[in-house]
Amino acid sequence: MGIAREIALQVLLRTAQGKGQPGLLLSAEFTKHAPEESVVDRSFAQELVLGTLRFRNALDWAISRHCRHSLPTLPSAILQILRLGAYQILYLDRVPDSASVFSSVELTKKYGHPGTVKLVNAVLQSLVRGRDRIPWPDQSDMLHHLVIVQSHPEWLVRRWLDRFGPEEALALCRWNNRVPIFSLRVNTLKCPVTEYERLLSEKGITCHRSEVCLEGIVLDKAAKVESLPGYEEGLFVVQSEGAMLVSRILDPCPGEKILDFCSAPGGKTSHMAQLMGDRGEITAHDVSSMRLRLVKDAVRRLGVRSVKICETQASLEPFYDRVLVDAPCSATGILQRRPDAKWSKRPEVLAENGRLEREILEKGASLLRVGGVMVYSTCSTEPEENELVMDSFCEAHPEFVPDSFEAALPASLREKGGVSGVLQILPQRDSLDGFFVAKMRKV
Repeated sequence: MGIAREIALQVLLRTAQGKGQPGLLLSAEFTKHAPEESVVDRSFAQELVLGTLRFRNALDWAISRHCRHSLPTLPSAILQILRLGAYQILYLDRVPDSASVFSSVELTKKYGHPGTVKLVNAVLQSLVRGRDRIPWPDQSDMLHHLVIVQSHPEWLVRRWLDRFGPEEALALCRWNNRVPIFSLRVNTLKCPVTEYERLLSEKGITCHRSEVCLEGIVLDKAAKVESLPGYEEGLFVVQSEGAMLVSRILDPCPGEKILDFCSAPGGKTSHMAQLMGDRGEITAHDVSSMRLRLVKDAVRRLGVRSVKICETQASLEPFYDRVLVDAPCSATGILQRRPDAKWSKRPEVLAENGRLEREILEKGASLLRVGGVMVYSTCSTEPEENELVMDSFCEAHPEFVPDSFEAALPASLREKGGVSGVLQILPQRDSLDGFFVAKMRKV
């Protein structure tokens, strides 16, 4: 598969060092080192990276049964090479065992030394012979089954077992380990949804309409984004169906003054502009100037003119008609898309995020006019970042009252919330990314 395995290794190493998200790192590595590589290579590298991250605990469990060394004592590159090899052996039937072992040994020759070459070869050969005899924890010990076989951190598994019970916790972990659906939001400022469906059909790409959002299209199979029709022309943006719901719940209207307080990478910002017919003013703010570049790039490609980029809170103007606080969180609702987030979080982050989110809500509230609407959203499943934040905020601010958004929801979600101004989407129940949304009006 060309250079795919080496790029996958580089991305895993940089992800482990906290140097970025896997998807962005993959794009950067291919752009830098292999811009002409095929879609097959890119797809294979992505599968290796995300699969290795999804099943990290299971891979380490299997490797440790065939390795005399403690895994934490191994050099980082060697451990990641072993994980890559083990993932191919255990989870990718279409890759011959011989190719998995050989490619791993070749990588080790470049990133290790003769001793580690022998180690990688011996461990993976032993794993090939003994994979059917690995003593996996079964569901009679649900905690360890979810931690090892379903490969989730123990602190999170314990929370979900206590909160949801074993059956739902298992369903949630299984959901997180599935390959996510690939959805697009058509930029109706430039192209009707029906027209874009026709463009996809002409390219032989099968798809169906989203049941969640009118502008959404779900592809039957993932594709390289840049190769889809109309990418350069800004006819679409990649966005999950759950994320599309948030802007529809805010319900921005033409001519309004909107604040998107945590706007990067710009998906919801551009969606709001689309819903407003690109008439009005959207101020896109984020604490990260680097991430704000993603917003600038997105609105430029989509041809949106109503968005104004604002890098400092000091320059934000008061009395916005609507404010969106799409707050930073643990991302526990989108682990299917961000498996790296499982391993980069610790239990304390939930309370820390809750305090930060409350601070951001306070600032957003101070900038909203009387009669205006504020929406608070996260891609989290955890109460400390969701309901508890809202309870604390509303207790301190009786001038904010719930605002129903039932009409913005698809029929499948209306019975789960919206009338009360609050909605929690849970993946294991709703077959969507996990999102929390609360809508309030300032009176």
